[in-house]
Amino acid sequence: MAARAPPRLRAYPLALFFLPVALLGVLAGAAPIRGDLRRVVEVEGEPRSVVWAVQLSDLHLSAFHPERAADFRRHVGGALAMVNPSLVLITGDLTDAKSKDLLSSRQEKSEWLEYEELIDEVVGLSGLNKEIFYDLRGNHDSYGVPEVGGMFDFYEKHSINARLGRTE
Repeated sequence: MAARAPPRLRAYPLALFFLPVALLGVLAGAAPIRGDLRRVVEVEGEPRSVVWAVQLSDLHLSAFHPERAADFRRHVGGALAMVNPSLVLITGDLTDAKSKDLLSSRQEKSEWLEYEELIDEVVGLSGLNKEIFYDLRGNHDSYGVPEVGGMFDFYEKHSINARLGRTE
């Protein structure tokens, strides 16, 4: 029986993943796409290996619902460690941006600080490289943001993509 060759790295253009998601974000009123979002993710394994990708969506972290962050912290890091994905997409509505009475919407800096701390903790618990995490802006992440990169655009300051320099 012949010895198996060591696993080779395969490259997948992330544009294949981002294009449909980014297009949906634009159609839903999210901030416009700027620049070339294509990236190459190298994954281990032979060409016929299974490649795992995980999508997390609609976290809606809220200053008024702390149980959402607690549940995310309790369950997601360990689950990601078990799945060991090559890519983790967090597709929008990272924070809730809703008032307690649900009658108004605006960005709450405290929700973004909680998101940043929480996602760093979950990445650490998962044992995965932060580079494989991509978080995309959803409509709740755009409420009350009159200008991308402006004073109330906390996504541009606290998201994984922003902190890794993957936004313009």
